[in-house]
Amino acid sequence: MDDFVIVPHWLNALLKERFDQHCEHGGHNGSQKNLFCLECRISICKDCDDHTDHRLLKIFTYRSGGNHNYAVV
Repeated sequence: MDDFVIVPHWLNALLKERFDQHCEHGGHNGSQKNLFCLECRISICKDCDDHTDHRLLKIFTYRSGGNHNYAVV
């Protein structure tokens, strides 16, 4: 029997997103993107109010020595 893994449809988008950047939406005062909208599959900041009814993941980012960044969901 072959082993297989079911991957959520939003996971690939989450892995491609950058959370170390500031939100480019107007009037957000450069808030850092630290949320991921599961419906829209994009990273957003706390001030992006278009996603209030959507399911969101809170992202915590950590920097370590060298060029390694870590995200905790």
